[in-house]
Amino acid sequence: MTKIMSVFIIMLSIMAMSSHALAQSCLPEGVTFNTQQSVEDFLANYPNCSEIEGNVRVTGKVTNLEPLNKILKIGGNLSFDYTEQLIDLRGLESLEVIGGNFLLLGNQKLESLNGLDKLQRINGDAMLTSNINLISIAGFKSLKRIGGYFWIKSNNKLSSLKGLEGIDSLKSDFVISDNKELIELEGLNGLKHINGSLEIDKNPALTNLKGLDSLKSIYWNFRLITLNLANLDGIQSLKTIGGFFESRFNFKIASLEGLDGLESIGGRVTIATNNSLLSFKSFANLKTIGGDLRIENNELLQSIDGFRNIESINGYLVIRENPTLKEFDAFNRLKSLGGGLYFADNISLENCTGLDSLRSIGSIFYLSNHKNLENFNAFQSLKSVGGSISLLNLDKIESLSGLDSIDYQSIDTLFIQSCPKLSECNIWSVCMHLATSELSFIQYNNIGCNSPTEIHNICKVTSVELIESDHIEVYPNPSTGIIFISGIESAMMTISDALGKNIMKQSIFGATEINLSNQAVGTYYLTLTTKNQVFTKIIVKE
Repeated sequence: MTKIMSVFIIMLSIMAMSSHALAQSCLPEGVTFNTQQSVEDFLANYPNCSEIEGNVRVTGKVTNLEPLNKILKIGGNLSFDYTEQLIDLRGLESLEVIGGNFLLLGNQKLESLNGLDKLQRINGDAMLTSNINLISIAGFKSLKRIGGYFWIKSNNKLSSLKGLEGIDSLKSDFVISDNKELIELEGLNGLKHINGSLEIDKNPALTNLKGLDSLKSIYWNFRLITLNLANLDGIQSLKTIGGFFESRFNFKIASLEGLDGLESIGGRVTIATNNSLLSFKSFANLKTIGGDLRIENNELLQSIDGFRNIESINGYLVIRENPTLKEFDAFNRLKSLGGGLYFADNISLENCTGLDSLRSIGSIFYLSNHKNLENFNAFQSLKSVGGSISLLNLDKIESLSGLDSIDYQSIDTLFIQSCPKLSECNIWSVCMHLATSELSFIQYNNIGCNSPTEIHNICKVTSVELIESDHIEVYPNPSTGIIFISGIESAMMTISDALGKNIMKQSIFGATEINLSNQAVGTYYLTLTTKNQVFTKIIVKE
């Protein structure tokens, strides 16, 4: 029995040694095949080689790869660039692993990837670009992993992505660009996660996104550019985009249906120059946008009625140059903007209904060139802005009512210009800004709102009528110069002349003496501002 076991062990050792002798690695420095003879010479020189350790480049007049049929692994890159005669990749049927990048570039006659049937892993990047006769990539049918970015670009006859069914995730960016006859994304049905960006652009025959039905997350950006999509059907499972989302120059897209599964977008959202887009009825489950939301230059867009669950936008809300946009019943839960609100050149817009819950803006409040906007009623909940307010070229606006609740201390600079019907500007927030700041540019409006001085003087009259106090005393009045103020603990005091120019501004605490001895005889306006109240008084200097 012992003798039999010894013989058995010896036989196993011999078999292992034979197998090792047959399965050899070679060419750590890599190899270039640029003629058919160089491929034939490889088999003659390395008959037992199953792993090429370095890079492999195939170029020039190579016609077939049969002498490479024992290769199981390539340790470095595998590239086919500018081959003149190669039609497919038969001869690589044993290849299972590419340790580096896979490059398919500018191969004039290459029609398919047949021959890569056992390839399971590409540990680096994969680039298929400018192969003008490539029809199919079905030869990738066993591929499970691409470790870097994946680029399919400028393959004019490629019509389908069938062959990629085994890939459930990508480790970096995925770009599908400028493939003129690509009509479908079938083949990507197993793809669930992209740990980079997804960019689909300039594929004119692609009319839908079916094939991406299993995609749940994109770690970085998602771009749809210059496509002939009718809608976004096919990406209903997508829940998160870590970077920005962009739909631009998609001239046939009529709706954005397909995005209702989205819950968060980490960067900006840009929906621009989609000239057939009629309305938004999407983004129903989206709760946060980490950057700007920009809706721009969509020629036929008439209404925006999505974004109903979004509570915050960390950047700007920009809606501009949508000439047929009349209304939006959207943003019903939006409470804050981390950036500004910028609406411009929406010449048909009549109201901003939908923004009723908006309470704070972190930067500018800008409305310009709206010929049909009638009022600011949608902004009655707005309490603060973090920059300037600009109201420019608003043809139908008659009153600033609706902006009353804005904290005047949050306004940096006030621009009200070229609003021909605007005559009622003496709302609390504007009056207080004019009383405490000289940063205002107001002109070319109707009587009552034609200059800071005009508004300021109206504000003084209404303030005396509306806010009075029995506790605050200003005496003597008239006075020859020295005036005493009592009955108030602390306030910001401003004294201005009859033209509205501030001549004195300071904080006061308790009883205070002020000296107008150096001022000319005439009428002056005293304004005392506390956190919750404003008190005004006319002072006469004799």
